[in-house]
Amino acid sequence: MKIFDITNPQELLEYMNENIRYGWLDKNNVEHIDTMKGFRDEYHTLTNGEVIINKLGTCIEQTNLEVLVMSNLHIPYKAYCLRSYEDDPNIVEPKMHCFLLYFENDKCYHFEHSNPEKRGIHEYENEEQALNDILSYYQERDKGETRQLVQMPIVEPNMSWHEWNAYLDAIAEENKKCL
Repeated sequence: MKIFDITNPQELLEYMNENIRYGWLDKNNVEHIDTMKGFRDEYHTLTNGEVIINKLGTCIEQTNLEVLVMSNLHIPYKAYCLRSYEDDPNIVEPKMHCFLLYFENDKCYHFEHSNPEKRGIHEYENEEQALNDILSYYQERDKGETRQLVQMPIVEPNMSWHEWNAYLDAIAEENKKCL
């Protein structure tokens, strides 16, 4: 199956299970699978085409690929980044997770592929219930640490980790002004 042959979210999950690994390419196009070592300094965002060709992506790219398919299927969705505010340059592993919610049949669904512990499609009565459950999961997993929720913007290709983080900071700051 090819990405543009997908006709529903279940097929997308099957496609991703068969074709997309969790990983990233560094600035020298070296693959890093299931490790974040060097991520903060060597990472750059990939295009959807690069994800498909290389068969890998972080939660950022995987969510971006999910956005592409949901858009093509005309299924309403919202993409989010849940992250710790990072002002410490010595943090080795970023604490961030991007994910997608989509809306069908008066329900909200959490589409999860990049976190193997939660991989699948999870049904909720509404978006608030889904977000509360996801936030609780990460807060419990991170021993009470709270994370900032930011609606995920368009992922521009070739952004470094620092550029991506600054991009999210700017969106979060703008959202505060709107409240």
